[in-house]
Amino acid sequence: MLPNLDGTSYLSLFLLVCSPFKHVQGNLKKAIHDIQGELDYWLRFIASKTRQSNIFKPKEIVVLTDSDKIDVNAHAQGVVTNFKRQFAKVVDVA
Repeated sequence: MLPNLDGTSYLSLFLLVCSPFKHVQGNLKKAIHDIQGELDYWLRFIASKTRQSNIFKPKEIVVLTDSDKIDVNAHAQGVVTNFKRQFAKVVDVA
């Protein structure tokens, strides 16, 4: 179990970093459903390993690297909004 509340009442913070490219030096873009799948996997993993609490939810920050090289800002915002809604009871997605 991942602690989301220790003896000093600090919340856990998770930084999810996702690249929109398949290879580090390549220019092959991932499909948006691949990015969603990766984020969904990690959000589900963290949600399943943390204690359920209405007050002390772990904070999830999603970062999409190389966003200056592709135009996914509007769609990525929709993806984050969907994850916020889907995982609202367990984690706080930002």
